[in-house]
Amino acid sequence: MELNNKKYWETFYSTNDNNIVCSDFCIFVMNYFKDKNILNILDCGCGNGRDSIELSNITNVDAVDNCGVLQPNRNNVKFYIDDFVTINKSKYDLIYSRFTFHSITNEQHMSFLDTINVNS
Repeated sequence: MELNNKKYWETFYSTNDNNIVCSDFCIFVMNYFKDKNILNILDCGCGNGRDSIELSNITNVDAVDNCGVLQPNRNNVKFYIDDFVTINKSKYDLIYSRFTFHSITNEQHMSFLDTINVNS
């Protein structure tokens, strides 16, 4: 079964929801940005929400996935079923994406990058 198959990921997350410990990458990102003024994070392709939940301990998180299996909303994190490629990203200080680009086409990669507002 292909990794970009939506049904595959829906089944995976509905049967493997016991892993809610955040990833090492999430810890790295949190440490890297700890002294920055990050008010809003968009987690693209949040999966089961494990990294979103951890990130919400330090700031507000909107977590987006196109699979129909989501965590319940919590204090600083809201989960949405949507297309992270085309979603409006202008209000976010940080775009977080881990293991998502393998699931979209090259054309979608370019579209995703075109929707990011870079403020340096």
